Amino acid sequence: MPAVVVGIPGPPAFDAAALTPERVQRIESLLEVLGVYDDHRDLIRADDERLRRSLGGLRAVLEEVEGQRLTFTGENRPASGVRIEQVLDDVHGRAAALKVRRVAASADVSVRQRAGTVHEGAEIVGAEIDEIS
Repeated sequence: MPAVVVGIPGPPAFDAAALTPERVQRIESLLEVLGVYDDHRDLIRADDERLRRSLGGLRAVLEEVEGQRLTFTGENRPASGVRIEQVLDDVHGRAAALKVRRVAASADVSVRQRAGTVHEGAEIVGAEIDEIS
């Protein structure tokens, strides 16, 4: 991972269902704007608010589709890592957001869960980790 990234992103976790038509449209629009900067690198300035908004917007939609944060050095936000959001309507058995055998001690995983009805005897698990190394 480049030295400009803070934290350790998990492996790519592309979710095709998260790539909605609206997100595809956002990506295409942002790539069109950013393409101007790619073609005319002399336009790139640190104080260009349009460039900053476009890059931030692209990162946001990529984070949504990949399910993880990408944080760069100097930013005031949580370190890069895996984000899991689990929304459950009606839970009868067992629902686990994350189950892994082993993770590095430096891993940054965020699990957010919401459930409608959890029936008697049902179980909701945020993260189940066998070993932290």
